Amino acid sequence: MIRAVAIGLLCLSALGALPRTAPALSTDSQQPLHIEADRAELDETRRVTVYEGSVVIVQGSMRINANRVDFYYDEDRALEKAVALGKPARYEQLPDDSDEPVRAKARRMEYYARKNILYFIEDARVTQSGDTVTGDRITYDMERNKAKAERVNKDDQRIRVIIQPRKESNEASGQKP
Repeated sequence: MIRAVAIGLLCLSALGALPRTAPALSTDSQQPLHIEADRAELDETRRVTVYEGSVVIVQGSMRINANRVDFYYDEDRALEKAVALGKPARYEQLPDDSDEPVRAKARRMEYYARKNILYFIEDARVTQSGDTVTGDRITYDMERNKAKAERVNKDDQRIRVIIQPRKESNEASGQKP
């Protein structure tokens, strides 16, 4: 469940700024889910669970830190939506084929389970291996492996992309090891 909240933050990869990588360690979803918070509240009538106060969620290599995380469920207790709020909320996860974790932060992170879409809203930043995308909103459609960074209002800052130069391998540069 929570793997889906954090999976796919490889927006940079989808935007072409990063090397192609898997969205997350394939073993993360098989790991136990650990949640720590100062307070937790389950409201069966509204079908929502709220964690507040220095929330830390860990599952395998995935880690989320936020001031508050809300999980919304349907009648069958399947996750509909998850919202993480913070100043900022932070995410980190290690992809299968990389030693460098994907890191993201935003004031608000929203995951919509049925659509498999993740939104980073307000002061959003996604980084891996020094490559960075920032914008007011970064949207990642995990089903289609598509990402979009944008400014929502005309007064918001423009999106920014920083792409680090790639190191050449010894073979490509003609050097002997």
